[in-house]
Amino acid sequence: MAPQTTSIHRSRTMGSPPFDSPFDESTDFATETTAQGRAAHCTTCGESFVDAVTGTLYRHAWDRWAACTLADARRERRSLALILADVDRFKTINDTYGHPAGDTVLRAIADVLRSGSGDAGLVGRYGGCAGDEFLMLLPDLDLNRALVIARRMRDRVRGLTVDVRTQRGVTVRLTGQTVSIGIAVAADLPPGALADLLLDCDAALRQAKRSGGDQVRVALPCASPLPDDTGKQPLDPRGVGVRLMLAPHHCLPRTTEQELALSPLGVEHVYTVLSTLLNRCTAPLEAP
Repeated sequence: MAPQTTSIHRSRTMGSPPFDSPFDESTDFATETTAQGRAAHCTTCGESFVDAVTGTLYRHAWDRWAACTLADARRERRSLALILADVDRFKTINDTYGHPAGDTVLRAIADVLRSGSGDAGLVGRYGGCAGDEFLMLLPDLDLNRALVIARRMRDRVRGLTVDVRTQRGVTVRLTGQTVSIGIAVAADLPPGALADLLLDCDAALRQAKRSGGDQVRVALPCASPLPDDTGKQPLDPRGVGVRLMLAPHHCLPRTTEQELALSPLGVEHVYTVLSTLLNRCTAPLEAP
C-alpha cells in the first residue's frame, strides 16, 4: 500500500571494501561517535562514516565495522543475524511529494531501524547515498529473536506519521509507509560468511517484494527448511550446482553430467520452474 496523505496544512513560516576484507587497524578514529558508540569520522582524512540524511553508516564504513563484528562473533562462537530492509514504493514518494520529502521519510524509517537494532546493532545505508535499503548486522541472535526484532521494525514503520514539506509553506502528513524485510542467520561463520549472508538475505528480501511488500521473509539456506503456505516442505537447494548454457535450438552442444544445454525456449521453461521453486524455498513468516 502506498503512503496515504491524511492532512495538509500550510505553515506560517517560509524558512525551515569487500565484506570480509580485514579491518584497517591503522585508521585513526575520531573521539566523536555515533549514537551506537562508533566513530563518526576518520581523524586522519576527516572522512565521515555517517550518512547525513539518515544518520546510518555509509556502506564502506559498515563494511569495515562488519568485518570487526564478524571476527568477534567467530572468535566468541556467536551467531550473527543480517536484516535487509527496503522501503516499499519509495520512488512514488519522490515523484509525488519531492525528493526532500523522500529524505524526511528515509530519516524517520532509519530512526526506527537504529532504535530497533539496539546498541550492538550495526546499521548502514545500502546502495550508497541514493539507496532506500538498509543493512542491519545484529550479533548473538538466533532466528526467532531476529524475527521478533524484524517484525517489530516493520510494525513501527507501518505506524509512522511523517510530516514532509512539499513546497514553500506547504506541509503534508504521510502515513501508511511500509518496508519489506529479509533475514539471514548463521551460527557457523567461515571466511566469506558475510558475503553469503548478504546473498541469502537479499534473496529473502526479493521474495518479500515480489509478494507485495510489507512482509518479513527468512532465507532458508541459513535455517531449517520451513513449510510454505500449503504446508508442504520446500525443496532445500543447498549443495546443488548446475551449469546452464544458452545455445541455438538447432545446435545443442554435447554436455557432461554437470552441464545442461538449453534452447531459448528451454531457458524460458527453466526460468518458470526456478521461479516457482524460489517462491517455495523462502518461507513467508508474518506476524499474527
